[in-house]
Amino acid sequence: MKRYMAFFVMFFVASFIFAMDSVEDELKGILQEQADTVISDLTFGEVDELLKRLSVPMQEAAYVKASKTASLLMPGKGQFMNEDILSGLLFMTADIAVAAGTLVGSYFLLPAELRFENLDYFNTPFVEIEAAWTSAGESATLKDSLAYMGVWTGGMILHHIIAGFSAGHAGKLAQQRIDEGIVRFEPVTSFSGHPHFGFGGRMRF
Repeated sequence: MKRYMAFFVMFFVASFIFAMDSVEDELKGILQEQADTVISDLTFGEVDELLKRLSVPMQEAAYVKASKTASLLMPGKGQFMNEDILSGLLFMTADIAVAAGTLVGSYFLLPAELRFENLDYFNTPFVEIEAAWTSAGESATLKDSLAYMGVWTGGMILHHIIAGFSAGHAGKLAQQRIDEGIVRFEPVTSFSGHPHFGFGGRMRF
């Protein structure tokens, strides 16, 4: 039984190594120390100790990845997670400005009959609004369509550029906080009482 349990745990750990490139070398280095160890000879205590050592770099990688993903989905959020309010506000403001500019630009490219001053969207029956949009769409030229699509495409490109820079900055910020000891993780394993099999984050500031 011990042979199969130890093998399963080592396989579980190895799967994380290839899933997290940022800590691959560090994790492989820890496992390399066990290269001459016969898996079936490992005790639960030895497996527990190994998992504790592996859990810290894995939690750090997950934290950095979460910070980057947060800013990729919503520019500035990863900065807020890492208590950099000013940078978070700058990235979020830039993204909002791009979104607002895209909407305003799109509005002024609409046919005059579809703008608010000529069509009361709040008091006009939906059927009439739908008819107005259908008529405008049927009479639209290729030039009109290209201009409209150009504004939206430009807005999306700028959004992705801002999100990319924000994600990169958030990742570096998260790693810096780990390196400076502001964010620390405790070694954890399921064998030490964690409610779920595998690793769980226990972060301290």
